[in-house]
Amino acid sequence: MSSQLIASVIFLVVFCLLLIVAQGMYKFLKLEAEVSRKFMHVSGGIVSLFFPYFFKVHWWVLLLCCIAFLVLLITYIKKSLPGIHKTNRLSFGSIFFPVPVYICFFAANNLIAIFYSFCLYLFLLFRIRLPNGEVKDGAVFQGLFFKAKKLWQVQFVLPSVAFLLPL
Repeated sequence: MSSQLIASVIFLVVFCLLLIVAQGMYKFLKLEAEVSRKFMHVSGGIVSLFFPYFFKVHWWVLLLCCIAFLVLLITYIKKSLPGIHKTNRLSFGSIFFPVPVYICFFAANNLIAIFYSFCLYLFLLFRIRLPNGEVKDGAVFQGLFFKAKKLWQVQFVLPSVAFLLPL
């Protein structure tokens, strides 16, 4: 068995244990849902800090985050974990927590791609002096890459493509 597969199973078990502990804090200790939610956010964040030490490729983390997202989404829809999802306000943080976890892991392992996409984005935003002396904004370069109707399409699509290049 792959060491990353074993690590994935261990992290899934830890995630489930954290859910059980957070729900137990709400149900048996009669703590407010905000306390158990914060416990889950902090403990989940601490656990995810160990991902870079156990996972060498992002696909395992993506799989873990997708599973966590699905579990959180289903429990939110079924209202089965009030210790995690109950709030006095509209909040989807308990569902979408795995998304920034994956983004941070991916970003930490792909700094060159992030730097490149950031530079490309700045390139498209700022005004550029062409060799003939004419000054244009970044939209002048949209024809070099693809036909875009609006500048925002160039500003969003090109950095996104650049960000995905290392995949």
